[in-house]
Amino acid sequence: MKIPHQNLRSVLVPVVAVTSVQMSVVQIVDVVTVGNRSVTAVGPVFMVVLGVSDARIGRALVPVIVVLMMTVPVVDVVDVIVVDHRHMAAIGPVHVRMFVVSMGLAHEHSLAFVAKSVWNGDVTSFADRLLDASIVGGFSRLGYALRSRQSSWESLPPDSLAGQRVVVTGPTSGIGRAAAERVAALGATVVLVGRDAERTGRVADALGGDHEVVVCDVSNLESVAESCAAITSSGIPDVVVHNAGALLHEVVRTPQGFETTMAVHVLAPHLVTRLIAAPRSIWVASGGMYGASLVDPRRRDPMTPSKYDGTRQYASAKRFQVALVQEWATREPDRFVAVMHPGWADTPGVRSSLPGFAKVTAPILRSADEGADTIAWLSATERDLPSGEFWCDREVRPRHRLPSTKKSDTEDRRAAVFGWADELTDPWT
Repeated sequence: MKIPHQNLRSVLVPVVAVTSVQMSVVQIVDVVTVGNRSVTAVGPVFMVVLGVSDARIGRALVPVIVVLMMTVPVVDVVDVIVVDHRHMAAIGPVHVRMFVVSMGLAHEHSLAFVAKSVWNGDVTSFADRLLDASIVGGFSRLGYALRSRQSSWESLPPDSLAGQRVVVTGPTSGIGRAAAERVAALGATVVLVGRDAERTGRVADALGGDHEVVVCDVSNLESVAESCAAITSSGIPDVVVHNAGALLHEVVRTPQGFETTMAVHVLAPHLVTRLIAAPRSIWVASGGMYGASLVDPRRRDPMTPSKYDGTRQYASAKRFQVALVQEWATREPDRFVAVMHPGWADTPGVRSSLPGFAKVTAPILRSADEGADTIAWLSATERDLPSGEFWCDREVRPRHRLPSTKKSDTEDRRAAVFGWADELTDPWT
């Protein structure tokens, strides 16, 4: 059944209840097929709903349903509600949260199309698009659960990285440790670059096999340059994973006088990419960059924001990463350079730096291992992938969600960011 946007009075559609505080994925007890003025129970299934709004229909919200799969883990069980134009009737006690997408997307994918896709077994690609548009759904464990079950999800042979050296920065916990474990399981010799020799050594021992430990403070560019020399003394590695990160709540300066967040996330990986010509370079970014515009360093020094906010500075640094990767791909087309987002994962870094966020989103956070999957896949796959792209869950994702950030990301400004990073790292090249 097509969703009309001119006259919605006769349309009854089911929506899924999502707890308003935790934004959990839920199970529908008696969910339905949709008919004109009627709903018919078909039994318990898993669904996700995105509310659709349009100025032409006032404040009305039309839920668009997507049946996912029977194996998605659940947090709460609730009953169904139905919506008739501007009226909402609850069959059971529920709390509703809707994520808004464009009306164009709703028109393109009618309920009839969704139903047809379910029966044809093609719902996963459609659901992936909607999860991606919702941001929350795509970044959560629900997004990974759905995408990893698609038939196109590549199974990597256990020896995919046999005989290769993979450098991983920040490998002692969270995404970095999970990435090190994944690539080691694929046969790689892992070069673990960590600030604490004892902790990094314990990770090397836990991985088993013959792995390398390089002690480096990535906020100190002198230390970064020395570590690059140590790594390349045994040959150029096959892959470098730039995972080390920091989210600070006050200004901290590095030994060279740089603001630490920019030094760790931008200058250090840029310098490493200049000093180590690895065939594959993978930068670990964050969805936080979606809210950040690309600052022109010729007009405003990104090291000295007028009012320091650690979260904003982190997002700005991640936006710089995405721009630099795009520039690296343009300037050195023979190298594969990628930036990826691991989704929202339950890591020590998230819990310590963003405790409120970690508490609210706890039911939907991915594991660190799930977050690290795309890192390992980008490191090992033999598929011919485009360089310079932004990835999440093994697919290229949009670099922008907001018109304002997209407008700021010009070719000229990306070149300016690259030149700025070059200038600041020149003393160590």
